[in-house]
Amino acid sequence: MSDATSMSENEFVTMAFEHKEKLIHIATMKLRNIDDAEDAVDDAIMKALSKRNQLKDIDKLKYWLARIVVNHCNDMLRSKKDETTLEERDDFLEDSHVVNNPAVQIELTQEIERVLDVMLTIEPEEYSDILIMYYYRKLSYNQIVEELH
Repeated sequence: MSDATSMSENEFVTMAFEHKEKLIHIATMKLRNIDDAEDAVDDAIMKALSKRNQLKDIDKLKYWLARIVVNHCNDMLRSKKDETTLEERDDFLEDSHVVNNPAVQIELTQEIERVLDVMLTIEPEEYSDILIMYYYRKLSYNQIVEELH
């Protein structure tokens, strides 16, 4: 177990970018927009870089980054909600093919967060990787087997 404080900024960013594809997928699930998701991941990695002294176990980097991405996406959604009129929000939900019911939206968002929290804390790491591949990356069982071998 090593901490991130002993790493250079370049080493830390290089390790973080190894997880970028998975992080973008998680952000896309939350934000429903690939451009916003990519921006969110870049912002989250920069935030993580500035707070890397808080990461005590570099082996948990992927999970730590995922949590930062989810929190940043939530901030972006709150900000967008504050800036968006109800009519624009309805248009956004319809365009995103999301159920146009605020109560259902809240429930789905809370459920996604609960599932993500559980997935990110499952030990050993291989199990959480499998869940992420299946539920978030939408890989088939055969594709998961191929990725694991």
